[in-house]
Amino acid sequence: MTAKKVNASPKNAVFATCLADTLRPQVVEATCNLVKHCSADNLTPILPSEQTCCGQPLYNSGDRNGAIKQAMRVIDLFGEFDAIVVPSGSCAGMLKWHYPSLLQDTPYAQKAKIFKEKIWELTEFLAKFLTKLSAKKPLAIKSALTWHDSCSCLRENNSESCARALLKRRGFTLRESTNREVCCGFGGKFSIRHSAISTSMADDKIKSLQASGASIVAGADLGCLLHLAGRARRRALPLSFFHIAELLVEQINNSKSEKGSPASSVKSQTKTSKQTLVPIGA
Repeated sequence: MTAKKVNASPKNAVFATCLADTLRPQVVEATCNLVKHCSADNLTPILPSEQTCCGQPLYNSGDRNGAIKQAMRVIDLFGEFDAIVVPSGSCAGMLKWHYPSLLQDTPYAQKAKIFKEKIWELTEFLAKFLTKLSAKKPLAIKSALTWHDSCSCLRENNSESCARALLKRRGFTLRESTNREVCCGFGGKFSIRHSAISTSMADDKIKSLQASGASIVAGADLGCLLHLAGRARRRALPLSFFHIAELLVEQINNSKSEKGSPASSVKSQTKTSKQTLVPIGA
């Protein structure tokens, strides 16, 4: 993991992502609470209400001009922050690795380079800064779980070891699956344009996950988790899927805070105000 400088009392922001905002808003709330928990001053991160898409669908569809306009807008909105935490390897990869090349021939070229250094994929951020949560705290789940490596976390952000370290450090029992480097078949529009191939890849991935012996699957990319959960549900398979932010924040909520109440702090900024550990797609 590349070392980054973050101030002792940074002005942090959370990039919500489209999927989390519309389909799993509790991931956004969980992320905000975890980032707050990482702050030395217990500062709640900013969740700009004006934020929209990172531009990845435009970029992947070949609409370069549309993607450039969107990238400029995101930089204008988030550029003032010290750190931008993203609960998605895919979106983090777009913001960090693709913006600089996308904007290299525009007036935003230098801004994109500076912006890149502020981007943190969630597990990367938590592995470095989440020090207050002890493994002695009550676990959100007691069963063993297996980890799904998204392509973006594995190949763009190189953060696959961060998630494993976090889970093990917090007391979760982790069982590795086979063929973990293989794509699950989501790939955004790929799953729509090539649905038969995508479905076959999902079945192969689910077979590998089941071979781990775990009935719970955790991951850091909601797109992959929604894709796999949907396929598992259609096949009536006994697998439950969770975003890692949900598991970690539930561990905090299961323990007593200094005031004896759950560590919830962003009710006014997110669409949901109650953390409930319900599997994705249930």
